[in-house]
Amino acid sequence: MKLLQKSILYKLLFINTIVILGIVGISSILNITKSTTAIRNEIETQLDLELEMLTDKIVEKQKSVESEMKIILQMDPIKNYQTNIENATTVLNNYGKSRGDLVQTAYIVDTNGIVVVDNLSGQVIGTDLSNRDYYTESIGGKIYWSEVIVSAFTGDDVQVISEPIKDADDNTVGVLCMAIDFQVFRDYILDVKVGEKGYAYLIDDKGIIIAHPSSDFHGKSLESFGIEDLTAHIPAMISGKTSEVEYTYDNVTKLNKYSPVGTWSLSINAVNDEFLAPVADLQVQQMISGFIFFILGSGLIAYFSYKIVKRIKAMNIAMNQVAQGNLTTRVNQGKQIQGDEIDQMGNALNRTVEQLQDVVEAIKTTAHHCASSSQELAASSEENQASAEETANRMSIIAEDIHNQTLEIDGTFTLYETLSEGINQSRLTSDSMAVSTEEVKKAANHGSSVVNNAKLQMKSIQETSEHTVRTINNLLKQSDEIGSINEMIGQIAEQTNLLALNAAIEAARAGEQGKGFAVVADEIRKLAAQSQESAHGIQSLIDELQSEITTTSNFITEENNKVDVGLEAVIASEDALNNISNQVETVSDMIASMDDFIHQNFDTAEKVNSSLNVIVTSANNTAGNSQTVAAANQEQTAVSEEIAAAATDLASIADSLIQKVDHFITK
Repeated sequence: MKLLQKSILYKLLFINTIVILGIVGISSILNITKSTTAIRNEIETQLDLELEMLTDKIVEKQKSVESEMKIILQMDPIKNYQTNIENATTVLNNYGKSRGDLVQTAYIVDTNGIVVVDNLSGQVIGTDLSNRDYYTESIGGKIYWSEVIVSAFTGDDVQVISEPIKDADDNTVGVLCMAIDFQVFRDYILDVKVGEKGYAYLIDDKGIIIAHPSSDFHGKSLESFGIEDLTAHIPAMISGKTSEVEYTYDNVTKLNKYSPVGTWSLSINAVNDEFLAPVADLQVQQMISGFIFFILGSGLIAYFSYKIVKRIKAMNIAMNQVAQGNLTTRVNQGKQIQGDEIDQMGNALNRTVEQLQDVVEAIKTTAHHCASSSQELAASSEENQASAEETANRMSIIAEDIHNQTLEIDGTFTLYETLSEGINQSRLTSDSMAVSTEEVKKAANHGSSVVNNAKLQMKSIQETSEHTVRTINNLLKQSDEIGSINEMIGQIAEQTNLLALNAAIEAARAGEQGKGFAVVADEIRKLAAQSQESAHGIQSLIDELQSEITTTSNFITEENNKVDVGLEAVIASEDALNNISNQVETVSDMIASMDDFIHQNFDTAEKVNSSLNVIVTSANNTAGNSQTVAAANQEQTAVSEEIAAAATDLASIADSLIQKVDHFITK
């Protein structure tokens, strides 16, 4: 660490070594990362392609069998197998021979679940399959693919496809079944190779391995292997999802990709060590090339660092000589001149020393001139000091005279201020009276307006009362007319009652023939009696109404008389308020004239006040200026003394400066 602190060379070597190691390390990491990613992407693409191809092969086989079954189901011997079993057997035998590589057994199960036709020369006829899932589903009308099961006929692992047989009336009369040899699909799985150790396998919807390169794994649960990462993906696999997982089994890390095939899940894996082997080789190559680059780079950096430090040391020697006072020294670059930054620094240092040399020579010359000039300045300052003292004495006498004049002006100004305050008080009182008069005037005008509105309201009330009296009189007349009409109704009811009585008498005379007429006459008599009672009630109401109308008419007439008296009082009040308003207007004009006069006097007093202020200010300024001049002279005297002292000090400093610059060698 001490070497790093004292030597630039070691600092450069240390820093550049760190930089080279960083560059080599980072570039190696980036290259390895990119290579790993590229290879991994390529492997994933290969796995996806293998998955797609293998899925297509399996699905294609299943679809081909399903298509062929549909064709067979359309054949009459199959539809009519119940009436001609021999022809149905021939069809199945021919199909079994043509597809013996894929279909182990083809057979027909009747509606009771019993095999009635097969392609095995009758070996399985009579077998009861009513408990098989595929039969149960298809007899119900569905096309069904079974799980991988052990054939009851051959003992091999098979997958059964079943479909209902329909007659001409579309009734289900049986089930056609075909057992596909599952070894065909296992052979497809065995054919898949990814590198040396990568392989494919197939699990069903319960997570059971049904196809694997090692037959020992068949029938085992994928979860039973205890691979934690892979077990976590089993739910996704059996639910028909497509994804990938990286797991370790027997210390071998693998990349596993899976996708659905019907109800199964197909997986293909690749061993990481196999497809990442080129990356390991690349790591070794990177380390070797990095080491070579480090050695070469370090050598070149050491060489150039040594050359740079050597040139810096040369500049350091020159700068030390300058520090000792030798300004004739220059950086000798010799054959090393290359135009780089160090050369530019050396040239700049040489120019700086040259300029410093010129400055030191100029300082020497200036110091000698300064020493002689300071002596002359000291003599001049002494003469200036004597003149300033005489001026200060004269200015003191002038200041005293001005002060006496200022005292006289202050007395006059005090008398004027007393007068000005009286005028100002009169002005304020006048303004207050004007404001009060204006308020009285406004109140009188408002009162006149209110009285005028009251007069209009009283007239309106008078007109309304008169209209009401006329209306009540009309009501009296109309009630009289109603009374006449009501009296007429009573007379009519009385006559009707008499007529009804006569009719009743006549009906009684008529005997049995007049009974009906007697009832009608009695009802008319009752109606006439009710009409008379109603007429009497109406007349009572009319009498009461006329009495109330007469009372209301008398009351309104009395109120109308009172309104006339009030209207006369309001008119008198209006005349009185108008007189008050006129008197207030006259007083307001008088106060306004007096206020104008007081304001004119106040303005004149203000002008006098301003003039006195100007005089006092001028006198005070003159006194102040005289004092300022006296103080300035005293300051000038003090400054002259300071200049004399400074001149002496300057001479001493110039001598000291001459001694210091003489240390530098400039020629």
